[in-house]
Order: sequence, then structure tokens, then C-alpha cells
Amino acid sequence: MIHSLPLSALAAGSAVLVLSGSAFASPAPEFSLGLAGAMSLGSVQDRSDGSDALLDPAVSARFGTSGSTWWSVSASGMVDDDAANKDYSLRFTYHRFLAEDFELNLALTGWFHDQQVDDEASGSFDLGFRYHFLADRDRGWSVYGDIGIGFMLSSGPVPEDGTDYNFTPRAGVGVTLELPDRFGGDVGARLDLGVGWQHYSNASTSGSDENPGRDSLYVRAGVIFPF
Repeated sequence: MIHSLPLSALAAGSAVLVLSGSAFASPAPEFSLGLAGAMSLGSVQDRSDGSDALLDPAVSARFGTSGSTWWSVSASGMVDDDAANKDYSLRFTYHRFLAEDFELNLALTGWFHDQQVDDEASGSFDLGFRYHFLADRDRGWSVYGDIGIGFMLSSGPVPEDGTDYNFTPRAGVGVTLELPDRFGGDVGARLDLGVGWQHYSNASTSGSDENPGRDSLYVRAGVIFPF
């Protein structure tokens, strides 16, 4: 025999179910907010300790930062020790900072050799290292020393009593200066000025009689850009 429940009992039961559902449902927004807050806090902590600094494009493009990459174009002129021969070059260089203020350089260089008898043209691949031992990032300048060596192929003998191939060790010092915005500073461009010693030699691989060598003093100017 089925007995009907009073309406008042049904209403009370419905209220209990509604309240119970609310009790189970209400923590969900609090949990989602808490998870979002924890994720935000975690990302702030990641940035504050510097571990994810390179993920920030503004930081990774900062000159001298480990892991940042740059490229440059530069021109140089040089004269040998008796001022009898002059050399001119145009160089494109890839810069990779292996550590803070310490960079690896890979370059392709075109040369013109103004010699006493026969002028020649050359191309070379160069490997170098550069260390910015003084740097003020707030004022936008650095002072560096660099060394490098390359292998050069020429259209004829360089020097004139030598061969059409040479090794090209070099060493120098220079400065970089952040350019004003109107000259490219708004994209991180820097002026690069340097002086140094340049040597040509085939390392006597064709005999000492065909290795006169050449030592020159060079001056260089160029512009560095973020890669």
C-alpha cells in the first residue's frame, strides 16, 4: 500500500538536496582561482630568480647576455710595417655569446690587396673570440679584446713573393657604443670601432722561400645588430 508524503516533507527534502549540491559545488571556483594564483605566483618566481631570463625577448636581446646572438658588418683598412702595401676588407660576422660578455665570432671576409706590383683579391673564413672586459650596460658601452685566425684564398700571391693561400692570425682591442634611436639604437644597433695587428702567412707549407709573410696595423669600423 503506497502512502503519499505530505507536501511539507517534500519541500524540506528538496531544500536539503539544493543545499547539499551547493556545498559540493561551491569549492570548485575557489579551487580554480587558487590554481590560477599558484601558476601566476610560480611564473613570477621563475622570472625573479633569473632562471628564465632568456625567455624574455627584451632580456635575451640585451648586448652581452649569455646565449644572445648578433650579426655585424664592418670595413677595415690596414698598412704593412714599411707602408709599401695596403689592404682593405669587408666582413660579415656572426656573434654568439657563450657566456656573459664572452663571444664566439664566425666571419666571411672579402679582401682587396693594394700591392706594389700586382693587386689581388681574396676571400677568407675567420674564427675568433672576443671578451668585453669593461662594460656599462646602463650607459651602453663596452671595451673588449679579441683574437682570431682565418684561412684566405687569393687570386694571386699575397704577399707578392708568397702563395695564393694564407693563414690570417690577428689580435686587437676595440669599443662598442649603443647608437641613438634615430641611427638604429631603437632596435639595439651598436657602433663597433677597433684597432689591431693582422698577419698573413702560409706557415711555410710551401717552403720558407715562399713565405715572406706580412704584418699590418688595421683600423676597423662597423655596426652590430641583434640577430
